[in-house]
Amino acid sequence: MPSQYTQRHFEKNGYYHVYNRGAHKREIFFGRNDYQTFIDILFYYLTYPNGKPYSEFNNNQEKISLILAEPSRQHLIAYCLMPNHYHLLFRQVYHPSKQTGISNLMQRLSVAYVMYFNKKYNHSGGLFQGKFKNVAVKSDGQLLHLTRYIHLNPDFANYRTYPYSSYRYYLSAKKSPYWLHPETALAYFTKNFSNSYSSFTGGSDPQKLSANLMLD
Repeated sequence: MPSQYTQRHFEKNGYYHVYNRGAHKREIFFGRNDYQTFIDILFYYLTYPNGKPYSEFNNNQEKISLILAEPSRQHLIAYCLMPNHYHLLFRQVYHPSKQTGISNLMQRLSVAYVMYFNKKYNHSGGLFQGKFKNVAVKSDGQLLHLTRYIHLNPDFANYRTYPYSSYRYYLSAKKSPYWLHPETALAYFTKNFSNSYSSFTGGSDPQKLSANLMLD
């Protein structure tokens, strides 16, 4: 029987926590270039959902500028990449179809990254632990707490300076790239809270959040 976390019932304007880890919990990122390549591929398919496979541009990035960007089919709300797993939080903008759904985005992202990884490290066999997992977000409160859980995945003492998450873009000192949408969560603080997002994340132990937010 398929896991409830691999059911693909995406809906227009729905929010989804998408995650996966390395096969046998092995590392999928070994260094800065690996993290950056994964982010670059994600950016590429968020911006050019009908673009040619990313691998064709790996050594000729200027060609990307010749492709017309299209309206985003998914908005990336938050992300964090850890050595052996990743977390992505999406909003499905359009009514999902085979071409416009999160499944298509994740398939293209995974294939491109696996091709990069296998070539670089002379790796063969499965890189990820099966299909990606996804959990539907049911409330504003769950959305906010998910952003916090995602951003607190690094060591609690170092999450503020961790370079491979969207946390820094949730702080006013950094301007987020156009393909990331922290304003979705930050708007809620503007309307309903007197404290900042930094305060919201600063007082929580990620281990205490895991039982309610991370569904393995």
